[in-house]
Order: sequence, then C-alpha cells, then structure tokens
Amino acid sequence: MNRDAASADARHAMPLALILATSALLNFTSLLGAEMLGLRMYSGVAIQNIAFFLIARGSGLAFAYWGRGLVGLALGWLFGALSCLALSISLTWRKLPKPLHPPSKLYGEILAYSYPIWILAIITLAQGWVDVSILYALTGETAATAAYYLAVSGASLLAIFWGAISMAIFPAISTEEARVGMNALRPIFRTASRLLNLSILPLGAGLAAISRTAISIAYGPAYATSATPFAILTATAILPAYLAINTSALQAIAETKALAKAGATSAFVEIAMVSILAKPFGANGAVLARVAMYATALLLTQRVLTMKAGIGIDQSHFAKAGPFCEIACVEAVDIRCREQNARNHSSSKTSPKHAICF
Repeated sequence: MNRDAASADARHAMPLALILATSALLNFTSLLGAEMLGLRMYSGVAIQNIAFFLIARGSGLAFAYWGRGLVGLALGWLFGALSCLALSISLTWRKLPKPLHPPSKLYGEILAYSYPIWILAIITLAQGWVDVSILYALTGETAATAAYYLAVSGASLLAIFWGAISMAIFPAISTEEARVGMNALRPIFRTASRLLNLSILPLGAGLAAISRTAISIAYGPAYATSATPFAILTATAILPAYLAINTSALQAIAETKALAKAGATSAFVEIAMVSILAKPFGANGAVLARVAMYATALLLTQRVLTMKAGIGIDQSHFAKAGPFCEIACVEAVDIRCREQNARNHSSSKTSPKHAICF
C-alpha cells in the first residue's frame, strides 16, 4: 500500500514541477505583455497569447499522443511558455524606453500601486472556489454544483468581447490622464460603454433566450439543467462587462486601493447570499449570488470613478441597444422553436408553440 502511494506521488511530482516552472516563466511573459500593452503594441500582445495557446496545446497533445501522458501535457505547457517568452523578448527588444528616474525611487511607487491588485487577485481566486464549496456543502448534490460550474464556464465566453475593450482602454486612459487630465477620460469611457451596450446586451439576451439549446450544443443534452443558471448569467452579462472597464479605468488613474475594497466587499456579499440562497434554490441561488457580487462591485467602482473623474454611465446607450436585443431574442427564439418543431415532426407554420414564442 505504501509502495503504491509512493509510486503515485512520484508520478504526480514531475507534472507538478513542470507546471510550477511554466508558471514562473509566464510571470515574465506577463510582465513583457504589460509593457507591450503600455506601449500600445496590441498586435504584439495578440501574437504573444496566440503563440502560447497554439504551441502549448499543440505540443502537449503531441507529447501525450507519443505516450508521455500527463507529463507530456505539462511538458507542452512548459515548451509553450519558453517559446512565448522568447517571442516576447524579441518583440520588445530595444523598444522599451529608459526610465527617467533611478529604479530605486520607483520601487515604492510600484509596490503601492500593485499590492491592492495582488490582494484583489487573491480574493478573486478564493471567491472562485468558496462559492462552489458552499453550494456543495449546503446542497450535497454534485448535479447542482456541476450545473453551476458549467453555467459560469459557458457564460464566460462573452468575456472575450469586454476583455478586449477593457485591455485597449487601459493604456489610452492612462496616457490621456497624464497628458490632459481627468477631463479626457470621459470620451474614452463613453466610447467603451457604447461598444459594450451594442455587443454584450444583444449577445447576452440572445444566448439567454436559447440557453437550453446553447448548453446542449456545448456540453450535451444531459447537462440541460444548467440552462436556467446560464440564462441568468448571460442576461446580466453587462454587469461584469462594465465592471471590467471600470477596473481598467481605476487602474489607469492609480486608484487600485478602491479595487481591493470593492473586491472584498462584493466577495462577502456573494458568500452571504450563497449561504442563504443555495439550499432553497440550488444552482440558481448560487448564480443569483454571483450576479449580486457583480452588481455590488460595479456600484462601488462606479462611485469612485464618479467622485475622482466625473465618469458616469450614459444610460441613453441602453435605449439605443434595445432594438438589437429584441432582434437577437426573436431570432434566437425562432431557432429554438424551429428546433422544437423539428423534434415534434410538425410544421413551423402551424405550430402553436411557434406562434406563442413570437
């Protein structure tokens, strides 16, 4: 028994060591990626991330196919990180400006700016596991936990859109704030919020309307119980979207302490609501708690932005996005109803369900 346990530990030690080495290398690639972002080298950031994804996944699968198993997958990640680091160094070579002040004077400023972000990262990491743990502890059902996890994972697909926007406005706001002042921030934020409203609101509404179909396509019909949690998260996706650009704006104007406070407060709100709602409502209760977390963090960060930079949410954009949401919902429901009609072998022209949906 002890010999088998020791053998299992030895088998897992090598993949763990490779993943730790990969994480160390990715810290340096993230640093170079941030420098490219500060220099507005958006294409370089894209190339860096795409190269890591393709090389890490491709080489990992190749090593696994050649019989290396889990060690091969971890080795592929390490190879991808090494390749990404070499590529990042070549992209930034001789392009970084020289510091205007001695590095010793910058350490304190960097630490004061960064430590709230570190705290926020720790809170976010813990929050991602605490809500799942509380849900399982209160319900005792793996099905509810799986439904919640799949819904959160599926809804995160929309983060592709607001992640790109929040990444792009960070250096723009920082540069304009240093060059002109706080007054220059409003046009940038207004443009970003308009893009979010015209993209996230219709996409979220459409996915919510066909949540069962979307979940069935992505994970299979057996996981259709995740449809309602998925619909709630996609219908309210505008909340984390706005939170993302608020986070970038606060980082750009060096108000990082507000981010840590908002993250801690919203995490406590989610934990409290999960504890209350998980037992009676299961995965739906956990999802409602996550929505409350997003709303709390959004309100707190928006309050700081309003006080420090006079930035508010332009509500007229919501009305302009309304027609796009209606079109997305009608088209999505039409697809869902036609699919249901096909299953029932009935004509879409005479189906009562099709008429009711419209």
